[in-house]
Amino acid sequence: MCKLAAVDPPRLLHRRLEAGYTDSLVLAAAGEPEAVDADTQERITHRAQRAEETRRRDAWHGIRGDLQHIVDELGRAFGPAVADELRDLRRGIDRLNRKLA
Repeated sequence: MCKLAAVDPPRLLHRRLEAGYTDSLVLAAAGEPEAVDADTQERITHRAQRAEETRRRDAWHGIRGDLQHIVDELGRAFGPAVADELRDLRRGIDRLNRKLA
């Protein structure tokens, strides 16, 4: 006896974008290819989200180092006259780091 493989219904882009996807050719956007299956789309989306998180985290690490260097330079250039303000800046950088790192 021959077993038939299960086939997912087609995932076609609905002609009204706010409706998402449809399995009806009548309701589908003309000329659009069939979308990947939902599991594949979820994997692609998850991978893209992780890549964006990594890009943002890496960008923050570079910017944080620059900010810390600038604050140090300001301290050397202006000394105790701006110590309170520089301490506030360092605390702000630390708060950003807790959010972005």
